[in-house]
Amino acid sequence: MAKVYPEIPEETQKKIKELSLLLSGAKTVEGRAKENRIEVEEALALLIECDEEAQRSVVVGDYKVTVKRGLSYKVDAVSIRKLCLEHSTNVLLKSSVTWSLDVAGYKSVKKDDPEFFAFLTQHVEVKPKKTAVTVKFGEEK
Repeated sequence: MAKVYPEIPEETQKKIKELSLLLSGAKTVEGRAKENRIEVEEALALLIECDEEAQRSVVVGDYKVTVKRGLSYKVDAVSIRKLCLEHSTNVLLKSSVTWSLDVAGYKSVKKDDPEFFAFLTQHVEVKPKKTAVTVKFGEEK
C-alpha cells in the first residue's frame, strides 16, 4: 500500500518551484558543458595520433595530454560457442558467474525469519543510492 503524505504547504511548494528552475538550468548548463567537453576531446584525439588499441601521452608546456583508444566487442555468444565446438576449440570464449543479492528475498527473510536475518545483515552492506530528481515542465508532465 502506498504511503499517504500530508499536503505540501504553499511556502514549501514555492521553494520546490524555485529549486526546480535552478535544477533545470543546471542540467542545461551541464549538458552544454558535456557537449563542449566531447568536442574538445575529439579535437585533441585528432591531433594526437596513436593506434586504435593504444594510448599516447604528449607534454606541451605545462600540459600532459593522454589519448587512449580502445575497442569494445559485442558477441553473439551462442553462435560463437557453436562454432568453437565445431572446431574443437574454446579459446574464443570466457565464462563467468556473477553472484548478486536477491533483494526481494533478503527483505522477505527480514519479515519471515528475523533471527536468520540478523545473521545475514553481518554479511550485507546496505548503502543509500544516489537520490534521483526529475523535473518536467509544462506539457512534459
